[in-house]
Amino acid sequence: MIHEAPEGYHYTIEEFNKTYDRVWLNHHYPYTFSADPVKTVWGFIKKKTGAIHAPINSKRVGKETTKDLTTPYTAMPLLKTCLETPPL
Repeated sequence: MIHEAPEGYHYTIEEFNKTYDRVWLNHHYPYTFSADPVKTVWGFIKKKTGAIHAPINSKRVGKETTKDLTTPYTAMPLLKTCLETPPL
């Protein structure tokens, strides 16, 4: 797996289409609004190359990214804040 799942979570992988697998982050917290398991899309993995793609949403594959730009919670690259940007 790309990362070790955070405590209280686990990953599941399902075939998304012929090119990509979809990785879900499942969490085990009880929710009062639904008896269904709660999950969020972590990202997509290209089957042929193993490349990681950030999700646009659970049904759309986004841009390719690298493992060092992802977290155990999402493959969406984190944007730098203005405080992290070096001065001009």
